[in-house]
Amino acid sequence: MLTRAAWAGPALLACALAAAAAIAPQDSAKEKLKTTLKDNDVVGEWIYDDIHGAFSQARKSGRPILAVIRCVPSWNYREIDKQVARRETPGMAELLDKFVCVRIVQAHGLDLATFQFDTDLTWAVFFLNADKVVYGRYGHRGRQKEPHKDVSIEAFKKAAKAALELHEGYPKNKKELAGKTGASPEWRLPELIPDLKTRPEIKASDGKNCVRCHTVHEGELWSLRAPKQTLPDRMIWPYPMPEAVGLTLDPKEMASVTSVEADTPAEKAGFKAGDRIARLDGQPILSIADVQWVLNNVRDGIPVKVEAEVERDGKNTELTMTLPPAWRQKSDPTWRHNFPDLKHRLIGVDTFEAIALDVRKEHNLPPAGMALRVKKLGGGGEGRNTSFTWKTGDVLINVDGKNTFDTEYELIAHLLRKNPAQKVDFSIIRDGRIQKGTLVLP
Repeated sequence: MLTRAAWAGPALLACALAAAAAIAPQDSAKEKLKTTLKDNDVVGEWIYDDIHGAFSQARKSGRPILAVIRCVPSWNYREIDKQVARRETPGMAELLDKFVCVRIVQAHGLDLATFQFDTDLTWAVFFLNADKVVYGRYGHRGRQKEPHKDVSIEAFKKAAKAALELHEGYPKNKKELAGKTGASPEWRLPELIPDLKTRPEIKASDGKNCVRCHTVHEGELWSLRAPKQTLPDRMIWPYPMPEAVGLTLDPKEMASVTSVEADTPAEKAGFKAGDRIARLDGQPILSIADVQWVLNNVRDGIPVKVEAEVERDGKNTELTMTLPPAWRQKSDPTWRHNFPDLKHRLIGVDTFEAIALDVRKEHNLPPAGMALRVKKLGGGGEGRNTSFTWKTGDVLINVDGKNTFDTEYELIAHLLRKNPAQKVDFSIIRDGRIQKGTLVLP
């Protein structure tokens, strides 16, 4: 006679094999991806690169989702990503256990209708629920150098706790959360964006090649230019930091004002140091990224009023901020990944440098106005687009009859507003002589 253990063994083994067969293909593929990426910081209950699995688990458990979108090869935000992924900060494990946590490591297949964020970031976080209602975002960058100082584990925890509170109030608060999801994008998946379709990396990642998040905005920009559409300012200056309207916020808080610049929309609206922004445009604010989200979705080209509710001295104060048409241009987007590509594809030059006023005389340059010197040529050292060949040391002093572009980004923004195949007339100083040229824009 078989013992209970002997009888149960084959049955248990059969169940185990069946279960393994059901999950092995997905699990093995994701484990292989994680191993190839050397993404070894993930500890605890994380769903790896499977947002659909996260939604399924959230529906079953009733927990909200915490989705980390991470470009693993990038060293930016390495420290905060490690602290979250390894749950090594005191209280982090207990906090994350209240969420369904998912780690997304590639843009291929990413639903751009749900996950609308500053894709130039290499670490971003979404708090949302199984209905794809977004509670908030975390992760931002405003520094050319040391971007890790823009974020903090303290602010991340506060944003996560605030997201849990919003989840407790759902669905009664569904209406006030509606603005946290924007209009449907032109292309719902990165692999559908025309400019990205022909790239060799536009496929599911094998850990070596990958369509990265920062290529999404670049692809959208060039795809919108192709049919000769006029690019809106929000495509040229996306996700402006609060400094663009005169606000500096504390990176260790959710959205607390540390200073207000004089003669800016924020100062004119009545913002003061110490204010905590509780709501902006009617939306609950969990982080600086949430402030950026509101600003990014402001209409272009006309003065726009943005309503704010701030906590000040224990009381709620309502403010109205009026943004002028060109307010976005106060932001500095030169840190963005697509900026070198813009220069290279538009002009054929990788880097211009502005020549200071106090040294112009010794270079026989005009004492005022535009003076952008070619510091680094384009790919292969050729320094050309299809219509003009540059040389290192050329100084650009006039474009389309204007000499008011003081920085290379002002120049690029001017060119982006023009359509493909349009001509651009310009003047340079080469070897001490003024020469004229023409570019035909791609």
